[in-house]
Amino acid sequence: ALFAMLSDRGTEGLLGQFDVALGRITSSKGDLERYNPDGQVSDKVIILVGGSLSGGTGGGTMYDIIQLITYRATQRLGADVTVVPLVALPRNFDSVLGEAKRRSSRLNAARGLADLGALIDVQNAPPPTRQKPVRYPNKLSFEIPAGVVKSAFLFDTPVDMKGTPIERSIARFALDLVSDVEAAKTGGVNSASQR
Repeated sequence: ALFAMLSDRGTEGLLGQFDVALGRITSSKGDLERYNPDGQVSDKVIILVGGSLSGGTGGGTMYDIIQLITYRATQRLGADVTVVPLVALPRNFDSVLGEAKRRSSRLNAARGLADLGALIDVQNAPPPTRQKPVRYPNKLSFEIPAGVVKSAFLFDTPVDMKGTPIERSIARFALDLVSDVEAAKTGGVNSASQR
């Protein structure tokens, strides 16, 4: 689906989808400053990329989406960007998948997690030699600056959460993650190290 869109719409057509969201981020800074006049608005942008690696088209393109949004965000917004993948693991979908599909979804997730782990490793500890650029159809080629995709958060359904929608946990986590950026930077009372 991603490559079909790239072929049909061209490079700018595909990346233009990201530009809409990035434009909203850029224009919202003034709103944030008005709502928070005490000056706690930072130039740091955290982009959360949520998805599942349980199979299907979305699982197969999540890695590409992470690379493309990272490229476009650093290109459009500058260097102070962090991209955080939020990954729902296959067990979250056991109630809707048959036994054979469960096995396939776990195998898909294993491959996707290996790719994502390799990207995060290179982002956190770049090799001494320059990496080959990421290449896509229509002559789209780019390099992702180091340190933008620092970690990913994986969401699995523990036994005691059966019946509780995982998306609520992910949403709560995401809100907590982005609302506590300043406290974590300053080591305030609500910093992650004190929770």
